Amino acid sequence: MKTINKLNYKIALTLIVFFNTLILVAQDYSFQNTINKSFLAKGDVTLEISNKYGTIHFYNTEGDSVKIRIDLTIKAKDEVKLEKMKSEINFDFNSTMSFIIAKTLIGTKSNNISTKIKYEMMPLTDNSVEINYSVYAPKNLNLKIDNKFGDMYLENHEGKITINQAYGDLKANNLSGNVNLDISFGDAVINTLSNANVAVMYSDFHLVQASSLTIESKSSNITIDQINKLTISSKRDNYIISELNYLYGETWFTDLKISSLKSECLLTLKYGGLNISNISKEFNMINLSSKYTDYKLFFNKDASCNFDITHRNADIKYPIESVNIQQNSVGADSKTLITSGFLGKKDSTSKLKVNIEYGDLKIIQN
Repeated sequence: MKTINKLNYKIALTLIVFFNTLILVAQDYSFQNTINKSFLAKGDVTLEISNKYGTIHFYNTEGDSVKIRIDLTIKAKDEVKLEKMKSEINFDFNSTMSFIIAKTLIGTKSNNISTKIKYEMMPLTDNSVEINYSVYAPKNLNLKIDNKFGDMYLENHEGKITINQAYGDLKANNLSGNVNLDISFGDAVINTLSNANVAVMYSDFHLVQASSLTIESKSSNITIDQINKLTISSKRDNYIISELNYLYGETWFTDLKISSLKSECLLTLKYGGLNISNISKEFNMINLSSKYTDYKLFFNKDASCNFDITHRNADIKYPIESVNIQQNSVGADSKTLITSGFLGKKDSTSKLKVNIEYGDLKIIQN
């Protein structure tokens, strides 16, 4: 069996080398060009860039000017196609007192669907295009960036930022201005955000620290190390949050794991799970409403709260030695129950309110 596996591996490796050689031979024709542009940027100026098939790399500079360098590389399997591709790639530059605009234009202006698909898939054919932007700009400049099929890199930035990033990765350091991000089919790693709205689809998103963040996410992995206030609208995601003060929002088919919650959590959940490993003794309010959701809530050993749990077809577990409760049924069928009481000290102002239907709720104090 091992001999067969080794043989299959050697055959696969030989085929890979063979086809890579064919591709290299097929792409004998190439074209390279560099374009440099400079613009004056005084006052409240927005830089707009739209690009495909390459990276956009921002570098911080002093002064009141913006410099853009574009490195274009085209490869084709014959000279005719190379010349055709050269004619179909253009760049548009424009500037006013308020805007600096740089756009990559690929293909014709045809509205034909097949034509548009052809140019979207260009890098996946025997021909290839790479268009890389290097942008040298002051960090207080406002940015509006649209990038597809390529990565983006940002250093520290203080201006307003709007980014649409698809089929590529985003890496950024400290973004202290108002930020709007739309990320799909890629990975994003950001050091700090101050105030941001983020849309994440089919991506991995890792944030080290933020003050206030609103996320709309779908089929993604979200990791946040430290955040003050987080508002989420989530579908089929996985959230891992280390330190959190305030959490609000709604989830569908999403699992949330929170290491530490300090103050407040108000969530509506369906078909998922919530695990909070440490709820601070200083927390104010936890209000949860759910269907088909499982909870594990670990309270600090010194935490106290009044609780009110409405449950139907749900399994409720709590530390008997730390809880004083009373239970009443609601409705004629007696399947809906209200369990109320207090955990720890009776005079606590902290509150836990849960409305759960079909699911498990475990309250643990450690």
